[in-house]
Amino acid sequence: MLRCVPTRLPRPALLVAAALAFGTVACAPDEEPAGAPALVVLVTVDQLRGDLLERYEPVFTGGLRRLLDEGFVFTQASHNHSSTSTAIGHTTLATGRYPVNHGIVGNSWNERVTPDSIRGVYAVEDSTSAILDYPTSPGRSPVNIRANALADWLLAESPESRTLSVSTKDRGAITTSGQSPDHSVYWLMPSDGRYVTSSFYRSEYPDWVQRFNRERVPELIADSVWEHPVPEAQRSLARADDAPYEADGRATTFPHLRSDEVLTDAVSAQLNWWRATPFADRATLAFATTAMAELELGTRGVTDYMSVAFSATDYVGHKYGPLSQEQLANLYALDQTLAEFFAALDAQVGAGNWVLALSADHGVLTTPEYLPEIGEPGFRAGAAEQQALDSVIRTTATEALAAGSDTLAVRRAIAEAVEALPFVADVMVPEDDLLGGEPADSFVALFARSYTPGRLQGIAEWDLPMRAAEGVLFSSFPAGTSHGSAYWYDRWVPVAFMGRGVDPGTSGESAHTVDVAPTLAALAGITAPTDLDGRILDVREIR
Repeated sequence: MLRCVPTRLPRPALLVAAALAFGTVACAPDEEPAGAPALVVLVTVDQLRGDLLERYEPVFTGGLRRLLDEGFVFTQASHNHSSTSTAIGHTTLATGRYPVNHGIVGNSWNERVTPDSIRGVYAVEDSTSAILDYPTSPGRSPVNIRANALADWLLAESPESRTLSVSTKDRGAITTSGQSPDHSVYWLMPSDGRYVTSSFYRSEYPDWVQRFNRERVPELIADSVWEHPVPEAQRSLARADDAPYEADGRATTFPHLRSDEVLTDAVSAQLNWWRATPFADRATLAFATTAMAELELGTRGVTDYMSVAFSATDYVGHKYGPLSQEQLANLYALDQTLAEFFAALDAQVGAGNWVLALSADHGVLTTPEYLPEIGEPGFRAGAAEQQALDSVIRTTATEALAAGSDTLAVRRAIAEAVEALPFVADVMVPEDDLLGGEPADSFVALFARSYTPGRLQGIAEWDLPMRAAEGVLFSSFPAGTSHGSAYWYDRWVPVAFMGRGVDPGTSGESAHTVDVAPTLAALAGITAPTDLDGRILDVREIR
């Protein structure tokens, strides 16, 4: 049975609590473990679309199996905003806020420098925070993020706590840590495979990081043959292995050999192949568990925080698609990797002493050439469509300006003209559609939660967010797939919790990625800000 009280509870909070800011009541089980968990863990699997756990479930015997059996899984969870890319999704998961409030609107975006010029901005760029040992590489930090995150809330309340964030990608590690320079944040340097950080966080590397890069990295990046590990009888869960719309159209079947598929000895090219295999997540696991031990996370009588963002699923998905044999093989391997990770948590922190959330930063469009084969709309908009789009924008702008229209009128004319293209569904003028309160149109509402004035999106030079038609992929590449739209296939992701205070179960109720941080905070007894966009999810089975 559940008991409910209309109050916001102090730390340690009840394991299932609803903040007064959301106008609900707090509910908690009659019996609950004493005290807060020793470690709070956020796991992000880059590009893990919401249907893939169910589709490939028969092959899972490890960590994903444990999550499905022991965790509480929201099967209809999603991002509740339009822009779906890595930096946005990770930031949303960690902050409990929509892009309109945390400010990260893409992996990159444009900002206006002068009335006639714009410049590109990378989500975690910071020229004042050099990567240690790489003085000529672009600097990195969370300076562009406009909201604090779960790890920040913890340090504000418990300065003796420690935090760690690890990923293959800089935009995966930095965005899930928060704004504080006191976080330990590391990512893989794509030029040579070392794990690095920036001067925003440290002035020099700890000895253990130097030792890991010297002793472990060479063996971790040496793997050069990717075999298919899934038994033949289960491979029908994915589509056929040989598909011309995968990879380079040539190396599309198992086994994948680096020696055959990489035609240069450049280390960066070798690593580019390697990170689109499960080997990359194995390296992330090795570094994360080493860091966890070195920092003594979850063993010092306070609550610590750890974020691990696994990136191989994204690289594999872009290259081969979510329904490919490669993605099946990759998720089979991720299942084993997560089993080792959960076992490491049990060994160091103690079973029942940690709590974890697993989600994804975005989903993905099924490879557009395959979609018609299964009766769904799919189209790759390439150079011809991009040229047509550019022509309509240029012609309409020229004619409107010649007629004496002001800037807003020109933008409205462009929006109307572009919407007439068959591969475009909608073009929004922010002043008309996105800045006047909650829109009635559900797609426009999603865009309103992503739009940040000054950070240009869509048709960037005119600041006109654009929605392509469903199933359309704008891509200059003839193969592979991507994400970024407001459609369900790009927004649908798993949201699951496991560990201290969580009952096994599933829910088909609506849940969103902004709910992850406040729910983890409640489970850990961390006081969350009252202005979050997310709510606290009930992860206890009602008996």
